[in-house]
Amino acid sequence: MTSQLMLSRFHDAPVVSCKFNFDDASFYIVAELWNDESEVYERLGINFKGVLSLKSSEIEITGLQIEDINSIDVIEQDAVCNVKVILNLGFGKPVWVLELLCKNINIIPADIMIKDD
Repeated sequence: MTSQLMLSRFHDAPVVSCKFNFDDASFYIVAELWNDESEVYERLGINFKGVLSLKSSEIEITGLQIEDINSIDVIEQDAVCNVKVILNLGFGKPVWVLELLCKNINIIPADIMIKDD
């Protein structure tokens, strides 16, 4: 499982894309993170695998644009991750809160995570 410390790197990271995959019960977030060593942004993805339940705050999907990740909090218990993701939708707009239970969380390079269909 991915540690809370690893996920804290994503705080304020600009979001490139989000995707729900209902076929394999997964939720993906791709974000750009600053790499101090190479001094460039790199795209990394968070793959929430084996989603058992998902709750969302009310949002309007039409014209939805996600600015950045506000926070990701994870409590691991009994081989399940209890996750709360807060995404910023832009200045003066509400946040989007997702609460999910999943079996696993992985951080992987974005180029192998989401392929254009």
